[in-house]
Amino acid sequence: MPSPKEIYEDFTSKRIDISTAKDLLLSLIENMEEPTIRMKGLTYLGRILANAEQKDNKLFKTLENLLISDSDERIRALTAQELFSLYPQKSKAPLIWAFNHEKTLTSLIQITMLLGEMNDNSSRSTFLKYLQEILEKKYQYNLKRFQRSEFEKMSTSELAEILVNYEIISHIKYKYGYVNYTVRKGLITILDLSNADSQGLRSLSDFLPHITHLRALEDLDLRFNHIFTIPEEISRLESLISLDLSYNRLNTIPISIGQLTHLKSLNLKTNRIMAMPNTLGDLKCLEYLNLRSNRLKTLPDSAGNLKSLKTLDLHGNQFKKLPDSLQQLQALENLELGWNKLKKVPEWIANLQSLKKLGLGGNKLKNLPSWISELSSLKELDLYDNLLKKLPSSLGNLDKLEVLTLRNNKLTMLPSSLSSLVSLKELNLSWNNFQELPESVSGLTSLEVLNLWGNNLQSLPESLGNLKSLKELDLNFNKIKELPPSLKKLQKIVKIKL
Repeated sequence: MPSPKEIYEDFTSKRIDISTAKDLLLSLIENMEEPTIRMKGLTYLGRILANAEQKDNKLFKTLENLLISDSDERIRALTAQELFSLYPQKSKAPLIWAFNHEKTLTSLIQITMLLGEMNDNSSRSTFLKYLQEILEKKYQYNLKRFQRSEFEKMSTSELAEILVNYEIISHIKYKYGYVNYTVRKGLITILDLSNADSQGLRSLSDFLPHITHLRALEDLDLRFNHIFTIPEEISRLESLISLDLSYNRLNTIPISIGQLTHLKSLNLKTNRIMAMPNTLGDLKCLEYLNLRSNRLKTLPDSAGNLKSLKTLDLHGNQFKKLPDSLQQLQALENLELGWNKLKKVPEWIANLQSLKKLGLGGNKLKNLPSWISELSSLKELDLYDNLLKKLPSSLGNLDKLEVLTLRNNKLTMLPSSLSSLVSLKELNLSWNNFQELPESVSGLTSLEVLNLWGNNLQSLPESLGNLKSLKELDLNFNKIKELPPSLKKLQKIVKIKL
């Protein structure tokens, strides 16, 4: 028996006529056991007969029988589509019968949407009758907020969409138990399925294509499951604003993600993603992108098109370099590049004038560029776990800087300009090589927390008592035997760890 594709090619090449092609495909659909081959047979049958002037009654009866009695729900769902396409009027009766008797979600969604497209009195009255039955049940899935009179004002397609939402949430509750969700006008807008697949059965991965029919969905939380793939149909969720897929097992992201043009927040933290699709740049409304703890080595140049982006978290990947196009992210306020393989600070960062937080910890940086002072809006700078031996004097020009973390480097001195950091509240110098504390630290009049843990300090300058805003001083793992008198006076208001 030739394959469905071979039959189709023989037909398009005019080696066989339409009648022969139809009979071959029907024989394959009815007699083969492999569902994938049967589904391809149905698809090619629809293509061959799409423009045929006459469709015989035998074909209709065969498709009707598949819709009603085939054991595979995917075959029934696809048959419903082909039956509707080939016999738009004649298919109404079998589709209504199937709607009233179908139990599986895949077929039920397809049949409901097709009847909604028909938009005639029979479909409408079928939907209204079913909705009335739901209203009379104890379990009403928030339809208790509706009256029959409200449903009667809706179009058939609107009724179909409400029923699709009802069936999906009913199946979710049956399958996973209690879930958090929000409904507006009969449609689900917020759905929290975090940790739904706690036993690792991978059942949620199989259920995701159904969820993509919730077209009014704005917030979808799928954290802490065992999801391996995202279906291409994710693009159906055209109203989606927030999507959280963190703590799963994703390796790839479908190119269709770029069609979620209203998306503002995308969290893909802690997966196994090795590359992002070029369509990432199509997410023009995106403000928050978390790719922390994946296996990324590069980003597509299109990421520079994310002009609304405010937070970009790339912590814990394998980046050695990043595309220069990221300099176009002029709205960016938070850039996290910690724990990658960077040997120098990317020069394009100097163009990010809105940047308030910059994370560069856990890389292989030996130098901090003098242009760092150009980041005039910077409030937090993380440089922990690097190889820094000195800092540029221009660092003192960051007059809005509030937090500076230099933990675990190779510093022995600080620039005198450091005292110009008039807004600095937290300074972490722990695990460096200081033998004496630089005088510039004593000029930090706004400093509240000073961490000197794990250095080689034997004494502290008297001038440290000038830090009138100081609330916490950590001196653990040093060689200090006695505090200067000026600090002793502050002991009542400063938490000092020795």
